[in-house]
Amino acid sequence: MRRVLHLKQVTQCAMLEDFGIFLVLADKSLFAYHIEALVPSNPPSPNTSRAPQKLNGNRDVQFFSVGTIGGRTLVIYMKKKGIESVFRVLEPVVERITEKAKVPGGFGRFAAFSSSRSEWFRVFKDFFLPSEAYDLYFLKAKIAICCSKGFEVMDLADFKSVTIPQREDPRLQAWNRRLEACIPLGMFRSSENEFLLCYSEFGMYVDRHGDPSRAVLTVEWEGTAERVACHPPYIMLFDTRFIEIRHIETGRLAQIIPGDEVRCLWDGRGGSAPPILTPGPDGWQEGGAQDARVHAAMRAEEAPGMKGRAGIRAVAQHVFELLPTIPLYLPGSLASPSQSTYFPQSSSPPHSPRLNPQWRG
Repeated sequence: MRRVLHLKQVTQCAMLEDFGIFLVLADKSLFAYHIEALVPSNPPSPNTSRAPQKLNGNRDVQFFSVGTIGGRTLVIYMKKKGIESVFRVLEPVVERITEKAKVPGGFGRFAAFSSSRSEWFRVFKDFFLPSEAYDLYFLKAKIAICCSKGFEVMDLADFKSVTIPQREDPRLQAWNRRLEACIPLGMFRSSENEFLLCYSEFGMYVDRHGDPSRAVLTVEWEGTAERVACHPPYIMLFDTRFIEIRHIETGRLAQIIPGDEVRCLWDGRGGSAPPILTPGPDGWQEGGAQDARVHAAMRAEEAPGMKGRAGIRAVAQHVFELLPTIPLYLPGSLASPSQSTYFPQSSSPPHSPRLNPQWRG
């Protein structure tokens, strides 16, 4: 194992596989690396010597998001300016990425970044939001910005937007104070015509217009979520003490995976996982796709005598994937399978949390 990235305070990463570009947010600066410069192929390609490029000016990027709208791959990053959230939309330019590499300045492969503004990306759009933003999700044809006002659903073509849920709705009058106190974390399609809005303490189902769609307005979480991820037909809510897994269509609790210092490392965005499809008329298919979409970590139990250098106690962590398991039927007639199901025991690594049959890590 060798170190390939010499950056500190890394908070976000994403891979643009179609372009061979690896994005890293470190110390509030967004960098683009050619993957060949980090992990050279054999024989080496001309891109091995490509210098990384910095995509923003000052160290002011709070977060970024990668997605596709209308067949175009876009990178959107946000920086704060007073009470406003300023967004810049970038689009990778394949001709510039694949052109013959120029001689990098400085000494060594990572000694210098491109001094001029990025050649690999072009500015597609700029816009701002008069509120604090926490995250951004790509929907089918629009974007959804998680902000202090709720969820701002915006069309990038004309910047027209609507905030959901509608606070003026009489059904939400009693909930307005709580909606303001909780942090919006994510917005996911629960059915063809319905979305689940995930806040730090609860979830709310709304229709395409952003109006509450169910008689019971909220689904209360067991803990306080810091991150949320979706792997249909489930959502995963990350509390520092456990991972809470619920069915996205019903909101029912499916499983809790306990742990210590639990955190989500990758929620499926900006990587190789295929995009989440739209559920059909019959809803999401049970079992879900078996691609690795969500990665997480938790503190491991200390083994006896486990110490680091100079007698300092080492801190071990479990890093794992979360995948929905598929029920296996007992052997019998294929035409009439048994109603009972059999789940094999998980082959988890030592000291990992014991998972119940619904999910494996």
